[in-house]
This record gives sequence, C-alpha cells and structure tokens, in this order.
Amino acid sequence: MSKRKDERQFKVRQLLQEHPKIKISDLSDYFQISSETIRKDIIELENSKIIKKEHGYALLLEEPDEMPISLRNQEYIEEKKQIMKQTCTFIKEGMVVYLDAGSTCQAGIPFLQSFHNITIVTNSIFVAYKCAKLNMHVILIGGNISNNAYRSYGNFASETIDYIHIDVAILGTKGFKDNNGFTTYENEYELKRHILQQSEKIIVVTDKNKFNAQPEYTYCKFKEVDVFISNPLTKEEKHQIQVIPEIIEAEV
Repeated sequence: MSKRKDERQFKVRQLLQEHPKIKISDLSDYFQISSETIRKDIIELENSKIIKKEHGYALLLEEPDEMPISLRNQEYIEEKKQIMKQTCTFIKEGMVVYLDAGSTCQAGIPFLQSFHNITIVTNSIFVAYKCAKLNMHVILIGGNISNNAYRSYGNFASETIDYIHIDVAILGTKGFKDNNGFTTYENEYELKRHILQQSEKIIVVTDKNKFNAQPEYTYCKFKEVDVFISNPLTKEEKHQIQVIPEIIEAEV
C-alpha cells in the first residue's frame, strides 16, 4: 500500500469516528479523488473489517476484528514514542526482553539502539525485522500468523515461550475490562498468559485512548502488572489502576 493511500485510509477511519455514517461520494469530494479510487479504498477497509459499505454510505464497524498495523502505527505517534522512551529505562544490558506486536511497542524500537547486549523476543514479524536490522539478537516466535497485524499466535507460539526466561515483558493492551484488567483479542489471549508466567517484570504500555475500549478477553489483572506507562491520566483513570505498584505518565 502506498503511503498516500495509507494516509487516506487512516483519515477515512478518523472521519468515521467523528461521523459514523458518511456518503461515499462525499469522501470522494473531500479527498478530491475519483469515485473509482475511493471505491477501492472502501473495499480494502471493508475487507480488513474496519468499515462496511451500505447503500452508498461508509459505516464504521463498532468492533473491528483487528485494526491493520499499518493504520495503528499512524495513531498518536509522539505519544507512543514518549511512552516507550520511559519504558526503555527499565531495560539493562544482558536482558532478555519480550516486545509485543502492538504499535506502541514498535514506536520504541529506535530507543533500543543504545543497547549492545540484549535479546529481543517477539511474535511480531515487523518488530523482528526492524530489530534485526539494528543488529540485535532476535528470537521470533513462530505459529499461526495474523493477516492484519503480522504477528504469530496459537499453541505453537505459546509452547515456544515456555522455553524462554524473560527478564522484562513489554505488553500492549486493546483496552480495559470492568476496571479489572488489561484486555486483548481472543487469538492473543493464550500467548500473553504464557508470557506473564515466564517473565520477571511485566510492563504494560498504551496510549490513553484505550481507557474507553473493552475487547472481551482479559489477559491479566491489574495486580499482575509491575509497571504501567501511558500518557498523562485523569484522576479517575488513575483510580481505575491504582493497584498497580508503579504508574508512569509520559509527557509529550
């Protein structure tokens, strides 16, 4: 996908978050592109289960299966960088670090360049590729591959993790569930539970927009987390997660 098309499709999603139903012809006018071009964009977004088209309109799906990583990487870029800058202060030379497949974790890869003797364990094809290019020692977990996120999951991935001792696990989340724990998609649940069992320190990172999202599967309780790092939080948001021993707010 070209960068221009990628940016346009990201903007379509943003517009639909503000106006859940938009005429496709209006989108064509907005971007000043042909009806054929916007039609192709809509089809791609529909195939990714982000939106659906209905009687000449584009509608945002309330709970897409999983947002393509190429789109998620464009959201809250500076916020994610600052979160991961703080996160990397917990990494020391010689450590084995699990790096999640989420877009927040990916934003932190440039901060890892200062380390010369760490091992990165990941289920993300993108994370593995980017870290390998920086000459890091990388262990890529195998298994089934998600078409949207380019990450592995399933029994093979979970069983592989059981053979690895992790010093620090840096995990993302899709949201919070009933003010009780961090959530993920169904096919990630088992792998993340195994990561929790194999890790000395658990750090959860997320931009604050996840406070309002509630996917179904809680992969860890707040009390299982050692450190939570996000953007500046409201008093109410801090109260939700007050059981976590260390909460860090990353300023942009």
